[in-house]
Amino acid sequence: MAINQSRVRVVNSKCVAVVGLGYVGLPLALAFAEAGFDVVGFERDPAKVDALLSGFSHLQDVSPQRLLDALARGMEIHGSPESISRADLVIVAVPTPLDDSEGKPDLKMVLSAAEDIRGFLKRGVAVCLESTVAPGTTEGPFLGILSAAGFVADVDFFLGFSPERINPGMPQDDFLMTPKLISGISEGSLRVIAEFYSSVFDSVVPVRGIREAEFAKLLENAYRLVNISFVNELAFASTRMGIDFGEVIRAAATKPFGFQPFFPTAGAGGHCIPVDSVYLQNALEVSTGLPQEILATAIRINDNAVERFVEEIIGGETAVRDKSILVAGLAYKRGVSDMRNSAALKLIGVLGTLSAKVSVFDEIVGTVSVDGVTYQSIDLESQDDPFDLVVLMHDFADDDQRRLLRLATRGCSASGFFGEIPSSRLISRSNSL
Repeated sequence: MAINQSRVRVVNSKCVAVVGLGYVGLPLALAFAEAGFDVVGFERDPAKVDALLSGFSHLQDVSPQRLLDALARGMEIHGSPESISRADLVIVAVPTPLDDSEGKPDLKMVLSAAEDIRGFLKRGVAVCLESTVAPGTTEGPFLGILSAAGFVADVDFFLGFSPERINPGMPQDDFLMTPKLISGISEGSLRVIAEFYSSVFDSVVPVRGIREAEFAKLLENAYRLVNISFVNELAFASTRMGIDFGEVIRAAATKPFGFQPFFPTAGAGGHCIPVDSVYLQNALEVSTGLPQEILATAIRINDNAVERFVEEIIGGETAVRDKSILVAGLAYKRGVSDMRNSAALKLIGVLGTLSAKVSVFDEIVGTVSVDGVTYQSIDLESQDDPFDLVVLMHDFADDDQRRLLRLATRGCSASGFFGEIPSSRLISRSNSL
């Protein structure tokens, strides 16, 4: 990838350390390296470290050549945290999943990262958390671990929070042009952190406080889940009423104010929308003692969307038993390989329990395993045998969509339109950004 020279600034050889080189950390590390900073990356997974050092990118959005170029310019990748001691800015970008057993926010990786860097902080360093967390986390347990080293925030080091706004599949320039929220524990911390991020991002937006910035990130994705769950409920109802809900949305969207169109799916997926909504619900209920009924309902509707889709749209067990069914679109949205919380995987599992004969197709994902069964993506060009049902989970390109529909005795879309597909009226959209 060619570097956008307008973003290359003189940064006086300041060093940025990025903790966690996943789908957030790696693009950030490359962006700072391409802006002229010295960059060191710390990644706990030794296999990932070896792969990155050899030029293998585990992210579809990061080309091997771009990674190799950054390494050639001096970007370092390490499996131990000692190199953090050179940093002027330390960015923590590790995952914040839900606990598998209780479905509650899991901060183990965030707090472990704080432990890792605590012993290698130098005076005057800025630390910025980018991982999605509940309001109060940065100034609470995260700061508590850093302070245990004897350093005082805003005296010995600066502290801030800047939520990631990466949309997987977007070009790097779009990532850098997305307004970047920043916050600090004080005005001094905010100024220091703003100076770093302003060297990379086109637009930096200060937020009054760290808790407000943490809350804003959760609001962004909970807003999407609430609206997606709302239109899913309406779509199921309209199907029972014999109303074309795609036409309903098209008509409502002509209003130039006060309405934003959302489109039904078989469940919003990915790591952000369904997970962040649980984070927000949990944080608000723990902090206030008040039930969050709208969030709780939206989460429940999303959790049950696949089962309702199978029962109400496909027709339930009688419609799928011993039928050949192609599930088209495996990742949580088109154009990415990320399978986290993918509705397609849940659909495959449900169809399998109902004794359907399931095949799969995806433009990027070649193989998936569900409940111990491995599925290999079909080749559209060579597939001749028709399927009893084709379920479109993504909004496919027109050519692929036509090929898929030609393979179908009947079809239904889980991305924008519930029910039988009249090809001239198919509305396909993805809500799982």
